Amino acid sequence: NNVFHCPSDNGTEVLDNHFPEPFKTSPHLWSTYGSSYFFRTEIAFRFFTQSTFKLPSNINVVFDGAGHWHSGSRALQANDDFDTYGNAINTFRYNVLYGDFHAKTATFGQLSQAWNSEL
Repeated sequence: NNVFHCPSDNGTEVLDNHFPEPFKTSPHLWSTYGSSYFFRTEIAFRFFTQSTFKLPSNINVVFDGAGHWHSGSRALQANDDFDTYGNAINTFRYNVLYGDFHAKTATFGQLSQAWNSEL
């Protein structure tokens, strides 16, 4: 189903939050896994619903699999150095669906903050 395919999805070489761990998805994440988006699976495993989140507007539920898709930056490579990684990650943008069902674009720092929000 194309609802799970981001038009900007051009794959990944490494996971943004686990650099430099290889995560090659070519030609795109959608064709490899059936979705361009990551789902915060502990929400399902812990049987959380929108009404059980402490602050639903702070919880990332579904988000882009890679931040370079919406930033104009190239994909990170496993052989990039940490300076290149640091410079790139600061330009990355992610479309995020939050627990209260609002969606917005977020920086890597904002996405990380949402990950660290108490469920």
